[in-house]
Amino acid sequence: LVDKRTGELVAANQEMLAMNETLEDTNRRLYNENAARRKTQEELLLSERQYSAITSLIIQQPDDPERLLGTIFNTARSLVEAAAGFIALVDEKDKLVDVVHVCGGLYQDGERISLEQGMFEIVYRSKQRLYVEDYKQFAQRIVRESLERVSSVIMMPLAYQEEVVGVFCLAWLDQTHLVNEEQLDALQKFSDLASVALHNAKTRVRIQELAYRAALTGSPNWATLSTKPHP
Repeated sequence: LVDKRTGELVAANQEMLAMNETLEDTNRRLYNENAARRKTQEELLLSERQYSAITSLIIQQPDDPERLLGTIFNTARSLVEAAAGFIALVDEKDKLVDVVHVCGGLYQDGERISLEQGMFEIVYRSKQRLYVEDYKQFAQRIVRESLERVSSVIMMPLAYQEEVVGVFCLAWLDQTHLVNEEQLDALQKFSDLASVALHNAKTRVRIQELAYRAALTGSPNWATLSTKPHP
């Protein structure tokens, strides 16, 4: 009787173990399916943001650089849902950057900062993006009260034909934020498009200025000179 009872208990225990294994397999499969579904949803959301980013540049007025800068910054921030940041233009002559379109109080709008410090110098010289997941541990971090809450930072160059004309910086506060390769690549593509759009906008402004001066002085403009037949 004891042996029979023991045998029944062993069989019941084995059955429970088999059920637990089945349940674990089911849970693992559900977890993987949910993870795959979340990744697909994240990729779709990123694709939608990329589409919106490209669309915003296409419909932007090409002869309004100031408005375009605002569009570039706001669109870049929405791509990765950054809490703070700014966009800045390079002053190569004075080795400074002029900060514009600030969000989150990192700097003051219109503030001029040395180009030869922190992430500015690295991005400017390398012409490459720089992502710092833990800014508080970054060896070249800028010590400044307004930057004390900064936890993670991305800085992207705005470069056209190897010349860095500006940068945009995106930041997160208080807690470190992981930015994956897909998001970084999306920002890179957007930065490349934004750089071309900004160059085209500045070129159009310059052409308009030349045409306006020519109209005021009565002198032939560059288009007239370039099409004048040779004697």
